[in-house]
Amino acid sequence: MAKKYFEFSDMKCVPVDGDRTLAGEHLVIHCHHYNSRLQRSLENCSLVDGKGIFKEAAERTFFRQIRVAASEQKLNSPEEVLKMAADLYRFQGFGVLDFSSHQVNQVRGVSSHYVEGWNCCYERESRPVCTFAEGYIAAAMGAAMGVRYEVVETECMYQGGDCCKFEIRETQEHPLKFEWFVPEVLATDHSKMLAEAANPRVDMIKIRDTVFGLPLEGNEQGLIPAFNVYLAHMPREFYNVVSGLFVKQMEAQGLGETGYAMLEEDAEVCSLTTFSGIMASDEWAALVQPMIKYTEDNIFGLVAIINALGWGSVRLIEHQAAETLNIQTANAYEIYTPKDLRMAEAKTHCPMMSGVMAGLLELVYLDIPFEDRRGLYQTEETDCSANGHAFCDFHTKRAMSAATKAAA
Repeated sequence: MAKKYFEFSDMKCVPVDGDRTLAGEHLVIHCHHYNSRLQRSLENCSLVDGKGIFKEAAERTFFRQIRVAASEQKLNSPEEVLKMAADLYRFQGFGVLDFSSHQVNQVRGVSSHYVEGWNCCYERESRPVCTFAEGYIAAAMGAAMGVRYEVVETECMYQGGDCCKFEIRETQEHPLKFEWFVPEVLATDHSKMLAEAANPRVDMIKIRDTVFGLPLEGNEQGLIPAFNVYLAHMPREFYNVVSGLFVKQMEAQGLGETGYAMLEEDAEVCSLTTFSGIMASDEWAALVQPMIKYTEDNIFGLVAIINALGWGSVRLIEHQAAETLNIQTANAYEIYTPKDLRMAEAKTHCPMMSGVMAGLLELVYLDIPFEDRRGLYQTEETDCSANGHAFCDFHTKRAMSAATKAAA
């Protein structure tokens, strides 16, 4: 068995802030539904370089994380750095990479979070789908060798191959050719948020802390099967660079608002699929279901779980069953999108959280096919920390009836 460089105890967790960190990066948990859909939406959008965006975001993010991890573990040789990078990939739930043939310009992937996502969510297509792995491998090679590599996937398990194969080519460039984005320093304040709505039946703190304590790390296949989905620990920087580059490219064509709407829809759809899996899981049955007496209690349980996903500290302020939901967040991860990647003059910068909240109400209160639920609830972010507010404020309500949508 390969040496393990990472254990769950290495992750620093602060439940009250909804925060996890490892090797200098704040980690957020999403599942194969969200990750594969986000990638597919960008790569299928002819208005942007979706593949380039996804690959660049991975290379940027993981070059830094791998360098920090190598420094923390005092690794000096390129071979040790590559072994550590492979274990980081496994630990965070992305799959298994084999760098043993890098000297002959090849890297292999023998399991993949993204391939699992595409296989579960979409019919087979004749294209490779491991764009994320291309960026990660480039980051690992650059961090280990001190020179940038171009990485191209030549065979993919999604296309029926036994493994994913990547060709790597050394360039003459600096290992990270991109300029660093300037991180945003924001003064969020938990104390300014309103008091959380009382629900004597649902112990939200117990749920949050229990999920935070689950040893969620990649198994021998580098996957994290839990709550009926495949989870992955992703640095928030990755998602923020992906969404930021996408919105800026859309904004350059006068379609910035459309870009935000697309990101919100991706999150809404994945909220339906992800949290339906969670509610059908053994973990939910053991931990949350005994607290559920009324339908609206499910919303409290779901928000409690969200507080353990690294998305920030999420407070449920008010909920009218089947009608409205108000949540506030002091440090939602999207607010840390670099300022130069945000859409100019935008009033809101958290499309993921907005879409998720709409999806929660559609999941819990509607009993129609998933594809017919989309758009029946809508979230408005009235205040955003990225614009100087002490917290983000989200209000979700019915947008239309199913009959109105069907007639439209």
